[in-house]
Amino acid sequence: HGMKDSVVPYTSSVKMFKKLRQKGCTAKLLLHPKGNHGFEFVLKDHKTVEILKKTIDFLTN
Repeated sequence: HGMKDSVVPYTSSVKMFKKLRQKGCTAKLLLHPKGNHGFEFVLKDHKTVEILKKTIDFLTN
């Protein structure tokens, strides 16, 4: 989640992450300090690539 998200505050994802963990779900929260809403389509920096790779790994394992 982009920490500069102007549509959905990243704190919403933090709350959801905590609730999922409380319920015993496997969950990971990846935050991009410079990311806005949909940053993965715009930013091409190292952090974005890292987040996308970790997301793919999480979904395929």
